[in-house]
Amino acid sequence: MPSGAERIVVRAPAVAECSLAVAVGVLACASDSAPEGYFLLIVISGIATLVLASWWLVRVLLATVVGWRRERLGAVIRQPGWWVMPGALLGLLALAATSLPKRVVLALERNRLDAAVQQAEGILAAAGDRQALTAVTVDFLCLPGQGHVEPYAMERLREWKLSWWKGEAGDWTAGGVAIVVPGTGYLFENGVYFHLPNRTEGPGVTPVPSNILVPLGGHWYAGRVEDDR
Repeated sequence: MPSGAERIVVRAPAVAECSLAVAVGVLACASDSAPEGYFLLIVISGIATLVLASWWLVRVLLATVVGWRRERLGAVIRQPGWWVMPGALLGLLALAATSLPKRVVLALERNRLDAAVQQAEGILAAAGDRQALTAVTVDFLCLPGQGHVEPYAMERLREWKLSWWKGEAGDWTAGGVAIVVPGTGYLFENGVYFHLPNRTEGPGVTPVPSNILVPLGGHWYAGRVEDDR
């Protein structure tokens, strides 16, 4: 008859542990929900993932040893909790590695971002100065802080474009608007929503390297600006 300690060891992760795995995965998705992500959340979610994965591995090792000694290994590993916990975590981590979290947040912020773009385009059409553009802001719905239009970000994008795609017909950065998301990026970077009305996606079009621009749909892209002015 297994002892009380052994019964605890061979018991698969229950609802609480599986819910914790889901929470860590959701945190990872939140950390990458904006252009360039939130560095502090990325670090926290990374540490939490390592701790949770280590805990699960230790639990699996102990349960395997006890199950093998008691000749009940098959019954132990058939408990769904052993697979639900890592499955939920890995599934959400895989989701966080895609552009889907950014696309979902963009859909929620789209009306506010479009309004800022329309205002900035009006200033550009009237040959407004840089200071007028920087006064255009975005009060985000679900992202923290207030975004702002940054002409410098568009200028840097043009520099990247010229260095990466020499000879490509047309300047697809012309008429673009860059909106900086506060609190994003690493030490000397900020995440930026780029609205590029002249950029097209499809067959025969040179793809933009994902480390510069991530297509989000509707002429919107996630990118970055290096704050080295």
